Amino acid sequence: MSQECSSNDALQNPNDETAAQKFQELAEAYEVIVDPESREAYDNFGSDGPGGMGGMGGMDPDDIFAELFGGMRFGPGGPMPGGPGGRKRGPRKGESSTIPYDVTLEDLYNGKEAHFNIEKGVVCGVCKGFGGRPNTKPKPCSKCEGKGITVIQRSVGRGQVGLSQVICPDCSGEGMKFKDKDRCKKCKGEKTVKEKKRVDIYIEKGMTDKQKIVLHGEGDQEPDVEPGDLIFILNQEKHPNFERAGSDLMTSVHITLSEALLGFSRILITHLDGRGIHVDSEQGRILKTGDAIVVRGEGMPTHKHPDQKGDLYVRFEVDMPSDDWLRGLDVKACALGASLDPSGLILIDTRVLQSLEQLLPPKKPDVSPRPEVVDEVEYEKADIEDFGANDENSDHWTDDDGSDEDGPNMECRQQLIEALCCASLAIAATPSHDLLHLGGQGINLWRLQDRIRAVDLRSGPKLAVQPQINDSQTSRLLPLEKKYPASYFEQPIDHNDTAIGTFKQRYWVDDRFYEPGGPVFVVDGGETSGADRLPFLDHGILAILSNATGGLSIVLEHRYYGESTPVDEFTTDSLRWLTNEQALEDSARFMRNFNYSGIDLSATNTPWIYYGGSYAGARAAHMRVLYPDLVYGAIASSAVTHAAIDYSDYFEVIRRTNNQTCVEHIVSAVATIDRILDIPLMSNPLKALFGLQGLKHDDDFVSVLVEPLGAVQAQNWDPVESTDSWKRFCETVSSGGAGRQIGLVKIPAEVVNYANWIRKEVVSLCPEGMTVEDCFGTYDDSKFRDDTSPSSWKAWTFQVCNTWGYFMPAPSDPEQPSLLSRRITLEYTSKICAQTFPPGKHHRVPPLPRVEEVNRLGDYALESDRLAFIDGTNDPWLAATPHSWHAVPRKDALIRPFKLIRGGVHHWDQNGLEEGWREPGYIRKIHREEVAFVREWLRDYGRV
Repeated sequence: MSQECSSNDALQNPNDETAAQKFQELAEAYEVIVDPESREAYDNFGSDGPGGMGGMGGMDPDDIFAELFGGMRFGPGGPMPGGPGGRKRGPRKGESSTIPYDVTLEDLYNGKEAHFNIEKGVVCGVCKGFGGRPNTKPKPCSKCEGKGITVIQRSVGRGQVGLSQVICPDCSGEGMKFKDKDRCKKCKGEKTVKEKKRVDIYIEKGMTDKQKIVLHGEGDQEPDVEPGDLIFILNQEKHPNFERAGSDLMTSVHITLSEALLGFSRILITHLDGRGIHVDSEQGRILKTGDAIVVRGEGMPTHKHPDQKGDLYVRFEVDMPSDDWLRGLDVKACALGASLDPSGLILIDTRVLQSLEQLLPPKKPDVSPRPEVVDEVEYEKADIEDFGANDENSDHWTDDDGSDEDGPNMECRQQLIEALCCASLAIAATPSHDLLHLGGQGINLWRLQDRIRAVDLRSGPKLAVQPQINDSQTSRLLPLEKKYPASYFEQPIDHNDTAIGTFKQRYWVDDRFYEPGGPVFVVDGGETSGADRLPFLDHGILAILSNATGGLSIVLEHRYYGESTPVDEFTTDSLRWLTNEQALEDSARFMRNFNYSGIDLSATNTPWIYYGGSYAGARAAHMRVLYPDLVYGAIASSAVTHAAIDYSDYFEVIRRTNNQTCVEHIVSAVATIDRILDIPLMSNPLKALFGLQGLKHDDDFVSVLVEPLGAVQAQNWDPVESTDSWKRFCETVSSGGAGRQIGLVKIPAEVVNYANWIRKEVVSLCPEGMTVEDCFGTYDDSKFRDDTSPSSWKAWTFQVCNTWGYFMPAPSDPEQPSLLSRRITLEYTSKICAQTFPPGKHHRVPPLPRVEEVNRLGDYALESDRLAFIDGTNDPWLAATPHSWHAVPRKDALIRPFKLIRGGVHHWDQNGLEEGWREPGYIRKIHREEVAFVREWLRDYGRV
């Protein structure tokens, strides 16, 4: 239609050159608009681009139609009215420039800002794109006669020649041209000049190979032309370690034969952001070359959604040892120590594993250089075919060949592990375990074990309410005591009446890591000799924090423990200064006046971080809230901030968190024992089964049976500090059997097994010349009252009876399953107070502990800025900490850390190893987190 209108004008005015030219321009404009490719080329590159309208003198086709049809414009739906509602075309757009840019996979993972200095054409600043000097005018171009286009002859095929319009080369299509003398001196009449400019691009996380980054309007400038774009095209370089497919990553890791057979726990990979990726492999699962695991959420970030990541696939290559190593193995050296469970996992005794590991080629160390930040990751077995597919359903272990686990492959695995296990030549010694404090019975058991310690100085029974090592055990710490000689600080016996006298409070200092201006870290010795805390100073939590911050470390012994005893004997009156108030003020006075080698490091000038575990953990929290001007920050590990008269929850935690098969057998055995004791004539025969015939009181008898439960708290991630007694007891009580008949009463297998354990592991401690009543009876007051020598059991018992409580009877609810006999009552467990501490001249122990003195300081809700709580999910003391199920949940934050070690028991973060990388991953993780939040605290103080 538009062509017809315009052609009619031309036909009606054959001699009108203007009408003919308009017709020609209209025809070309129409061709551009109706052809989608030509229109797109024009929109992107203007009339001079490919498919554009070079013969139209730079005119916009919409402008031509608007002029011819009264403001009408053309679009995909046909002609549309112009005017205010119609499209108003701006200047045409210049050409865009592309620049290839090489990037690494690290750049695409982490993001990167890049800077470039480019040379581009810009409108002349002197003539403002005019091209000539002021007050001059361009003249019509002589070549094109001011039209901007010229007509040339062009071959159109078959010997024919046609005419074609092109942009005039002399005036560049402008139609006008300045004389040489009138041209702008800067741009020489070109209207633009070259100029250098810095441009910045940001490579966003998750971008891909060949992806474009467009800087709009950063192309060359021309007068009255919209600048084109500057386009960077990313070219990803090949990475030496990682392969990318979409949002997934894949890498290969070499492992030794030892790691393939026995598992590993190390940093496998340094990720693209510099983090170490630590993996704890599954013991009992043999890895072969080509096996793979997938770590969900550790792949490439998704572009525009960097928090969403793909998966990381790790393919294993097993480095086999040489033939010489294999010839050196004697597979007949010892008996088999391995078996297979129904799921196909290889079960090997831990002690055999330790020996076997020594025979195999050594495991690989962590990647080097060691990353500053290491993340513990969970993984799943992977099918490498899933790489790049982001298949979330590939989470099951499968055999590559699809064979049955009971087939030949399983047999080969069994033969291999048999041969290797039989080459193990040593079995580790079994460490001893901790004991419970159940009133007088706890003291009996503690004393019996004290006899054993004279032979084995490495063992160390502890009261459950005071996780400690006895004073006599400090001989094993003599090397550390020589390395860190003790110092003494004079303290008043009574801070409220200094005339009573003073005593020497012992402490130890480690300045290996100290740098001027660094913080001071102090560990509260708690209810034990401070010498027992020296491992924490040497290679535990104090060394870890001081090494990370340039700090000074101190162990401060608690009054009435170790050598910091203000009195010569422990009577009711002489123990009256053993209170929370006096002990807290000891620490505060020490911090106010501490001077080291002539340097004032008092808490008024230096940030002090106070650390404690268990009872000392509660003290650390109390110091932070009661002395905020002295204690800048505190870490309270397994902190018992809730004092309780009845703490039967101790055994409830054990019941909830431990092996349920074992727990059910214990509950069943104890309930059966209670029912049999209800038959008067069966009491002595039942006691005889346990080796306790002659023990007068039934409650004394059943309290002895609680002894194995103390081994739960004695477990530690550090095998030197741990015991396998709980595991062995569970295996014994759950081992089955035929049971036994006593008279008319049938004794089930779990009771018989329980009895075997008590006879072998507990009754055997009673020495010759003493009766079972001497060893395990609790009704003779003189056994506890006549002993007035300083001892940690008596000091802590005094604190329990006066303030803290924590008596551990069976649960009061008869419907609640119990690990203890119902004969163990609150009266039974608390009678130790009256037995040990008769009324004195100056002090009388209250009928029940005044637990409100502790709980008024915050109880479960105790919190403050720069006060961290660290607990373990399997700690029997969990119910007395702010992580208790009785407490209101709270969130973890840098300023108020609130952390829970999964599977952890009692203040597991205190321990450390000199070679920290050998610690289990979850312990390294909590140590890293502690360092991180302490650094953040010190940054706020101005000391890092």
